[in-house]
Amino acid sequence: MQSTAAILANEQLDKELLEQGYVVVPFLSADEVKQLVDFYYENHPKQNEGMYATAHVPDVDFRMKMNEFIKTVFARAIQQAFVNCTPLGGSFIAKGKGTNGTLHPHQDWNIVDEEKFRSFNIWVPLVDLHEDNGVIKVLPESHAWIKTYRSANISSAYESVNDVLWQKMVSLFMKKGEALIYDHRLLHASGENKTD
Repeated sequence: MQSTAAILANEQLDKELLEQGYVVVPFLSADEVKQLVDFYYENHPKQNEGMYATAHVPDVDFRMKMNEFIKTVFARAIQQAFVNCTPLGGSFIAKGKGTNGTLHPHQDWNIVDEEKFRSFNIWVPLVDLHEDNGVIKVLPESHAWIKTYRSANISSAYESVNDVLWQKMVSLFMKKGEALIYDHRLLHASGENKTD
């Protein structure tokens, strides 16, 4: 039986996270957002194309540097929002202009034994989201549909119905500094960034 121990300090939000598979909450201050933006550009003087994630950079020292800075900036908000959790790591994700940045409906990889534990992502935009910059989309309650094993080497169980999933997705027009906290099993996606 999977653990239903509280994840979020706010009981109502914790219930919503369990039932819907996600919640959106105020998270980082304007100063914390600025720290992250400045650090990103200090370490990325050239704009990346398509979808880019520091977690996928081959240089381990660089990945660790990004991870440690993100964890440091997130520490205050994590401590306030969560109970019974262990933060694992952080990554900057940037979406350059063009169709190469589109993320089709997918679930994140398994990182725990989901028969016993739950795992979540804290996704925080550093800009306001709108339809033209590839707003993030979710499919409420999809985290509870079927049990799956997920990794880079396993095809998605939902691959053949992507077109239907896109139609059912809900856009989350988040403000910079808000957090989307979602179950790794939740189907989510994001479209093309049409802006600079």
